[in-house]
Amino acid sequence: MISYHLVILLIESRKKAVSKSKSAVISALRNVYFAAINNLANLTPAQRFESRPAHNLLSKSICTEFQQAIAEVIEVDILDKVKSSGLFSIMIDEYLDEVLGRVVPTKSFLGIRQLSIANADCIVAEVLKVLGDKGLEVRDLAGMSTDGASVMVGSKKGVVTQVKALSPGVLSTHCIAHRLALSCGDAADKIPYLVQFQEVLNSAYKYFHNSPKNQARLESIQSVLQIHSTKFKEVFHTRWLSFEGAVHAIVLNYQALLSVFLEESSGKALSLYKPVATYKFLYCCHFLSDVLKQLSILCKMFQKTDLDFSKVNPMLHSTVSTLERLSDCKSGPILKGFLDSIPTEPVVDDSGLTTFEFGGHTIRDSVRQRQEATSACQQFVLRVIGNIQDRFCDEGMLRS
Repeated sequence: MISYHLVILLIESRKKAVSKSKSAVISALRNVYFAAINNLANLTPAQRFESRPAHNLLSKSICTEFQQAIAEVIEVDILDKVKSSGLFSIMIDEYLDEVLGRVVPTKSFLGIRQLSIANADCIVAEVLKVLGDKGLEVRDLAGMSTDGASVMVGSKKGVVTQVKALSPGVLSTHCIAHRLALSCGDAADKIPYLVQFQEVLNSAYKYFHNSPKNQARLESIQSVLQIHSTKFKEVFHTRWLSFEGAVHAIVLNYQALLSVFLEESSGKALSLYKPVATYKFLYCCHFLSDVLKQLSILCKMFQKTDLDFSKVNPMLHSTVSTLERLSDCKSGPILKGFLDSIPTEPVVDDSGLTTFEFGGHTIRDSVRQRQEATSACQQFVLRVIGNIQDRFCDEGMLRS
């Protein structure tokens, strides 16, 4: 017979196992709920529990069901608020649809759909299907915000035009943060050296990102030079304002960057060293670091959830004035620090070469380089300002 003490031990063991399973399930549900309300991808928190074989209830399929059930409850709550508001707006991009409530604007992710053909007719059909599936009436649609692409805002068969035919009161807007990014990107595309400049930044990023050996050498040199470790960043053509982080990383790591290239002495390293160790590259880096900081601040202001539209015009005017001052007076703190540390005019050294010392390295210089660098940066600022005026003047936001 099983002893009394053994029975007690079995009972206590069972209670602990049940308690442990209950605690694990509660923790899993909390993680899944957190993922759901924060629109996180499937299902990193739940997969963490899947690796514990003792908890069969926490398999991937069960965790997915947990998330779907919670998502349905959240969606019902969102749709109830949208329907009770009377009116709603949608934001459409390549990867999201969102619903905005009325009175106190709130933003909630509603859905993502894959299109067989990304033309206006298919987009409109899918938008109407999503709204219908959610029980939302297109007649209650008050506004649409898009990325300004021709397929969206085309005057004849664009998405907005077709939606307005169903709901004439729809107010269409082109995302102001996206307009700003386009203003910068289009300006840079017209200047050959800035196109080349972007390629150099991306090559430097890949040189370290794709090689742990190169990254380790960089960190070692940064440690010796007592430079704050900052990773290089990739530049995306469609997100030109990402240049701020990429350019600033070059400015901070410049001394260590050249040291790595010279120490490696491979063909790839030397091919990167040549365009980087020039006055023209350094000037553009420091100038753009000042300019892009101002544009980045404006972009972030445009993306604030509580943005007051009455402040858009003053912010634009202020930024334009700052850009003009940075271009005309070369008064940016980062550029000024660079110019104060080098000769005011090109100097020919004992070897007959026009160079100067910067950060412990020899930098190639010339009158032509200085003229081309100044010209490229001034052209960029002028084009950015012109694009801003063109892209915002139709809303009466910026007047010259």
